[in-house]
This record gives sequence, C-alpha cells and structure tokens, in this order.
Amino acid sequence: LVLTGVLTGLRRFRQIAFVNMGATMLGAVIFIGLTLAFGLIGGLAGTLLAVASALLVTLLVLRGEGGLRIRDCFAHWRPELVRPIVAFYPMLLVHAAAEPATLLLVRDALIDSQGVALAGQWQATLRLSNMFTMVLVTTLSMYALPTLSAIGDAQRFRSTMYGIVYKVAALTAGLALAIYVLRDPIVRVVFTAQFLPMRDLLGTQLVGDVLNMACWPLQAGLMAQNRAKTYMAVEVLVAAVQIGLTHMMLTDMGLSAATTAYAVTWGVAMTVLVLLHWRVRGHGAPASQA
Repeated sequence: LVLTGVLTGLRRFRQIAFVNMGATMLGAVIFIGLTLAFGLIGGLAGTLLAVASALLVTLLVLRGEGGLRIRDCFAHWRPELVRPIVAFYPMLLVHAAAEPATLLLVRDALIDSQGVALAGQWQATLRLSNMFTMVLVTTLSMYALPTLSAIGDAQRFRSTMYGIVYKVAALTAGLALAIYVLRDPIVRVVFTAQFLPMRDLLGTQLVGDVLNMACWPLQAGLMAQNRAKTYMAVEVLVAAVQIGLTHMMLTDMGLSAATTAYAVTWGVAMTVLVLLHWRVRGHGAPASQA
C-alpha cells in the first residue's frame, strides 16, 4: 500500500494499472493452483500468498520505472510531513465507520418494519449498485485526490474539481441508465428470478448513485484542502440524514423509503458541498483546516 501510494502521489497511473492487473493475475494463478492441489488448506494459503504477490509485482514495476528507486521511498525522514499525514487518519476513520454503520442501521430498520425477505431485496439492490460504482470509486481514488492536491492556484483548483464532477456524473448517469433499461435481464443473470421485485427499487437507488459519485470529487476537494473538520462533519451529516429520512418515510413508503432516502440524502450532500466550496473559493488546495 505504501509503494502504490507513492505511485499514486506521483500520478504514475499507467504503472498503477500494471500493478493492479499484474497482482490480480498472479494472485489468481497462485490461489487457483494451490486450491486445486491442496483443497481448503491450499485455498487459505493461496489467499495469503495472493496478497503477498502484490508486493512482488509492485517491486518489479518500481524496478522497471526510470527515475524512481525503491530506496527513495524510505531514504529521507521529514518530520514536517508527520502532521499533515496524521491529519488524514481521522477523516479516513470517520469515513470507514460512517458508511457501514449507516447501512447496518438502515437494514435493521427495514428488517423490523418489512421483514427479512424484503430487506434482502434492498440488500440485493445495494449490491448491484456497488458493483458498478466500485469501479468508478477505484479510478477516482487514484486520480482525483493526487490531482487536486497538486494544484495550488484557486481558480484552477475549482475548474479541475468541477470538471471531474461533470465527467463523473455524466459517466455514472450513462451507466445507471443502461442498468435501469436492462434491469430485468441483469437481475436474472446476477441474482435469480426471485429478486425481480428489486427492479422497483433500482430507479431511486441509481439516482442516488449518480449524486453520490458526483459528490465524490467534491469530498476529495475537502481532503485535498486539508479541511478535516468539514469533511468529517459532512460524513456525519450524510449518515444522520439518511438514517433519519429512512425512519421518517418507512411507514408510508415501505421498502422504497431506503432508496428514496439515499437519493435525497446525496442531493442534500451535493448542495452542502457546493456551498462549502463556494464559501472558501479564494483558497486553493493547501487551505488550512476548517
């Protein structure tokens, strides 16, 4: 992770792609081979070795990369960088805790109100949306934050950030529209015919996905500006609004309350994030914490 983080910071996206593809292919070969040869024990060992193989691939890519040596990643200790690095951890911890906690509380509310079977329909809807948004999130995590962090000019920072927003929103909307149009065959292939009722939930879920992905560069902008308190406040706000709206609409709307609350929440988040960036439009990437 440290070495791939170095490549990300240097915006060596081609090398990152090689690392990801190489690690996936090598890991698959190791896992499948050991599983076929030794069964369950081989599968467990293959899982560990597949993860370790990512390090080997990363080292090989770094070795073949001109102008970048492995020892350069560890040769110099700069105490002045400790504070900004440590400042990222609260943001990461809040993000890592808020999203799964929100989903667990929403799921529990659906189970109590609608039953386990119908809650499973919502869970399947969530899994389907995660399948395509995860690809976009992975790409954005490699590109958006390093790109925005390297920009010091306020005007260029804003234009780049909103440019990413427009492109991501357009791409996500196109994918969401395709999924919605083909929702019946997709549900049959990915799940089973028993999950066909989830197609009624996909409309609002996909709208929420578009808004969610459009907000991603705006949240990355807060991280690039080192506005840790603001970032964490937005994460908590999103969680609280989604949980609250789900409970408020559950009696009248039933299962669709969860997906509707999700879409409305990210619409609110989009408005808040735009206002937050507008309020400090005179500052570029290296803004102080707010």
